Amino acid sequence: MATYPSLKSLLAVFCLFALAPALLAQSNTSPNEVPAVTRTILLQNAQVVQAPGQVLDRTSVLIRDGLIEAVGADLAVPFDARVIAADSFRVYAGFIDGLSHTGVPKPKPGETPDIDDPGNPPPDAAGIQPQRDVRTMMDLSEKSIEALRNAGFTTAHVVPHGNLFPGQGAIVNLAGSNVGQMVLAGEASMFSQFEAARRMYPATDLGMMALWRNLYRQADRRQQRADRFSDRPGGLNRPEYDAVRYAFFPVVSGEQPVAFKTESYLDAKRALRLQEELGFQLLLMELKEGWWLTEELADTPVFLSLDLPDAPREATPDSAMADSAMAASEAMDVRVMSHADTDAEMKALEAKRDSVRMQYVRQAATLHEAGVTFGFSTLEAKPNDLRKALQRIVEAGLPEDEALAALTTDAVQMLGLDAALGTVEPGKIANLVVTEGSYFTGGEIRYVFVDGHPFEMEVKKAAAVASADSAGVSAAGEWSYEIDSPQGVVVGTITLDTDLAGTMTNNLTGETSSVSDALVSGNMLTFTAPVTVSGQTMTLEIALEIDGNDAEGSATMSQFGSFPMEAVRSPGL
Repeated sequence: MATYPSLKSLLAVFCLFALAPALLAQSNTSPNEVPAVTRTILLQNAQVVQAPGQVLDRTSVLIRDGLIEAVGADLAVPFDARVIAADSFRVYAGFIDGLSHTGVPKPKPGETPDIDDPGNPPPDAAGIQPQRDVRTMMDLSEKSIEALRNAGFTTAHVVPHGNLFPGQGAIVNLAGSNVGQMVLAGEASMFSQFEAARRMYPATDLGMMALWRNLYRQADRRQQRADRFSDRPGGLNRPEYDAVRYAFFPVVSGEQPVAFKTESYLDAKRALRLQEELGFQLLLMELKEGWWLTEELADTPVFLSLDLPDAPREATPDSAMADSAMAASEAMDVRVMSHADTDAEMKALEAKRDSVRMQYVRQAATLHEAGVTFGFSTLEAKPNDLRKALQRIVEAGLPEDEALAALTTDAVQMLGLDAALGTVEPGKIANLVVTEGSYFTGGEIRYVFVDGHPFEMEVKKAAAVASADSAGVSAAGEWSYEIDSPQGVVVGTITLDTDLAGTMTNNLTGETSSVSDALVSGNMLTFTAPVTVSGQTMTLEIALEIDGNDAEGSATMSQFGSFPMEAVRSPGL
C-alpha cells in the first residue's frame, strides 16, 4: 500500500525551504551589511520627526524591503515584523553628507614626477583627470564608511582625491555588500578644487582659472562638432576622442553640476566668477568663510564645512565664547609700550583669535539669518568630531530645526534627491537615525538604518571601545609629515622612540628641534617643539590622532593660529 507524507512532515519541509534564502543571505553578508532574517521592521511608539518642525508623538514607522511603508499611530504589527520598542526614542530622516571622501582610500604621498615640459605637462601628472569615476575607487573595507554612519549620516556625495580635476562624484548610501548596491546616483557631479600639482602648470590660482576656462570652451566646441557629426556624418571629419574634454560634455550641456570645493572666501569668489562667465551649474562645497558672501550665495547651492576650529582649551561653551570675544573686541588693538604690558597684548591677541574662531562656528547661523539655504559637508572633518561640531553650531545660534533641514530636506533638494530621501514618510528609502533624546543636545544614537538595514549602537559597546582606547597606541617610529600653512606646505620628519623622546625637522628653516612634553592618550599624540620664526623662538604645539601608520591633526602656534597636519609612519618601525 502506498504511503503519503504526514501533514507535520510537509510543514517541516516547507519551513526549511522558506528559511533557506534567509540563511544564505546571512552567510553572504559583508561588514557593511547587517544580516537579518526579516526585512520588515516596526519602530513602535516613537517620537517621529517627519521633517524639520513636523513632530509626531507616539507614532510607529513600518519598514519593509528597504522602504518606509507606513507612518502612523496604532499601526498593526505584521506577522513577519521585528518589533523595536521605541517609546523613549526619536526618529529622524538619515543625514546627508554634501561632500566626502568616505570609502575612498587616500593615496600615499609620492615624489613629483620629472616632466620634460612643465609648462605643458601630461593631464594625469597635472591633476587634470575629470574622466575618473569615484565608483571604481571605493573600498568597502575603509573604516570611514562605518565611522560616518555611526555619526548619523546615511548618504554621502563621495568624490575622488586629487588636484584641480580629481574626477566624477557619486551619491551613495553608506551600507551594502558591493559598491553597485550602495550607489544612488553615479556621475552625480564633476569635482573640482583649486589645488595645483607641484612645479608644473597650472601652479598658480591665475593659471588654474585660465586652464578651467580653456578646457570648458574647448569642450563646448568639441561637443558642437560631435553633435554635427552625429546628425550628419557624411562629409565631415570624425571628431577625435579626448577623455578629458569629453568628460566636460554633461557640464557644458547643463546635465551635470560642478561640485567646487571652496573653503576660503577667495576660492568661492573664483568659482562664482567662473560660473558667471561660463554658465555651468555650480555647487559650492566645504565652504568655511561664507559670512562674507551672503548676497552672492542667495541663489547658489552651498554646503558648509563641519571642520571647525578647535574650541578654547578651557571648557567654555561657544555661546559664552561668542559673548566674551565680542566684549573683548574693543581691546583687540592694544599696543604695548614696554615689556611690562605684554600680558595685556596677549589677552588682546587671544580675544581676537577667539573672535575669528567664532566667525567659523557661527557661519551657519549667520547665513541662516541672511536667508541663505545650505547643507553640510564633511570632506575635511573627522567623523568622530561631527556630532560635537553640529552641537557647537547649534549652541552658537543656529536653531535645531534649521540644523536638521541642512542635514536632510535642504540637502536633498540641492542634490536632487528629494523624491527618495530627506523625510520620514511612506515611499521614501528607509534611511533613518534613531536617538534617545535630541541629536543636537547630546542624545545617544541607538540605531542607524540604511536601506532598511539596522545598525545598532549600544552604550555598552561605546564603553568597551573607550576602555580599549585608554591603553593608548604606539607613536614610536619615523613619521613624514605635511602642515598646510599660509606660507605653503611645510614638510619634515618626526622621530620618536618608545619613551617618546625624539626630534622634529622642517624644510622651511632646516632646523632639527627636540620634542618636549610628548604624551599618548588613547590614540592621540601631543607634544611641543621649538621653532624659529624671524629670529624669534616660538613653541609649536602638535596634536595628532593616530590610526595605524597614518595620523591627522593640527599644528598650532598661538601667535598665528592652527593649521591642518597629516603624517605617515615608515612601515616596520
